[in-house]
Amino acid sequence: MRRKKAIIAAVAAAVLLGGGAVAATALAGDERDTPAAGRDSGLPQATATVEQSTLTSTSTAQGTLGYAAERKVNAGSQGVLTWLAKSASDVRRDGRLYELNGSPVYLLYGSRPMYRELKQGAEGEDVRQLKQNLIALGYGSGLTADDEFTAGTSVGVKAWQKAHGLKQTGRVGPDRIAFAPGAVRVQSAEAAVGEHLAPGAQVMTTTGSERQVTFEVKVEEASGTEQGDAVTVDLPDGSKAKGRITGVGKTAESGG
Repeated sequence: MRRKKAIIAAVAAAVLLGGGAVAATALAGDERDTPAAGRDSGLPQATATVEQSTLTSTSTAQGTLGYAAERKVNAGSQGVLTWLAKSASDVRRDGRLYELNGSPVYLLYGSRPMYRELKQGAEGEDVRQLKQNLIALGYGSGLTADDEFTAGTSVGVKAWQKAHGLKQTGRVGPDRIAFAPGAVRVQSAEAAVGEHLAPGAQVMTTTGSERQVTFEVKVEEASGTEQGDAVTVDLPDGSKAKGRITGVGKTAESGG
């Protein structure tokens, strides 16, 4: 019977870390019911291990499944649209987006749009983007990813052109490449194959290639939601996918 009393006291002590009043009351009650001789018996006091853990909270919200970063891809030159990447297809670095007059336009990565011909002597962020892509694709041996179009840059462009069966001019413009921040997914075609396009005409609409869920939460719940928090998404087909919050916006709606 004494051993049973010791175990009860140990559990109460552990609970004390989370709710002191309850544990203290339980211990006081046990002491009143235990004879003095039992308390002074010299038996070893029982111990319990206290584990430290992180408190978590969860919430559930319905969301809209889609793709982020919608962008327009416009023709870099004039000509007849002879080929177009299919809707819902993914295009990655150095992949073909479309063709004008049978000449392909390739996707390279960069946030600044391609708006001019790049050649030796040019300077700017678009030059830096071009050099970063040449290096990533293996055509930039000895290049530094800076904003100066050097003789070495021209050599790298020629190597890229040779690999694609293009005329090796050492120059490249919007009639040959289009920049996007990363891989894209073709959302819809805005022009039909066989259509004659002028420079700047919209060819297609793309999004980022990664799926995204957008959901609304109450203001009091949003205050505890931070970028980087882990989420589990129940997909329409019944499967689950792990993800992380990439951004939290604040929108106020009128109640009247």
